Amino acid sequence: MAELFLIHGWTCARLADRYGVTRGRIWWFVRTWIDRALALGYLQDIPPADTIIAAASHTIPVNEAAPILPVGWPPAPSVPHQIHAS
Repeated sequence: MAELFLIHGWTCARLADRYGVTRGRIWWFVRTWIDRALALGYLQDIPPADTIIAAASHTIPVNEAAPILPVGWPPAPSVPHQIHAS
């Protein structure tokens, strides 16, 4: 699921339809995977290419505000569920 979401761009809704669970459950699973991967050092923060180019050429990067995502969206399920692959 994490690969489909992070690499292939699937939405939580599309994954939820595929696996028969809620979007919130998909988000919980992906968020848990990301947190675990960060804690274990498998993921790293890579700045956008325009920031790297700007730093290399000693110019001031364009200040574009990143979109603000709602905290906790989609909401986590109120009752934990177990996803079993068969």
